[in-house]
Amino acid sequence: MADNQQQNTQVQFLLTDLNTRIKDIEERNSSLRERIILLSQNTINLKEGMEQKMNEIEKKQNQINIDMKKLKSMLDNVLSEISNFTRKDEIMLVERMLKDFQPLEFVRRKDVEEMINTALTGEYKIAKYKNTESVENT
Repeated sequence: MADNQQQNTQVQFLLTDLNTRIKDIEERNSSLRERIILLSQNTINLKEGMEQKMNEIEKKQNQINIDMKKLKSMLDNVLSEISNFTRKDEIMLVERMLKDFQPLEFVRRKDVEEMINTALTGEYKIAKYKNTESVENT
């Protein structure tokens, strides 16, 4: 009987030890399950975030491509029109011609007609005298 009781205590000890180990394994298993769920949620969130960023990058890339096409067409237009521009040496030639010509020293037709009218009417001397008086008074 003592032998039987000793066997029963050993069996109970083994059963409680086995029960404790099973509870530990179940806790580890539930802990691992929770970690796996968290990892899968994080992975899904990261995937969604990456997809959004990729979509934004694709939109920006498409916009950049459109802008590049516009710039290329404008550059082509500028390059085709550049032959119509005046060269620097041509401008310098015209500038020299204008310096020799001095168009600012020409008299307008209206001014000549006024000078003739004043000379014919004799008012030229009076107008000249009035102009010098107004200069002296100022």
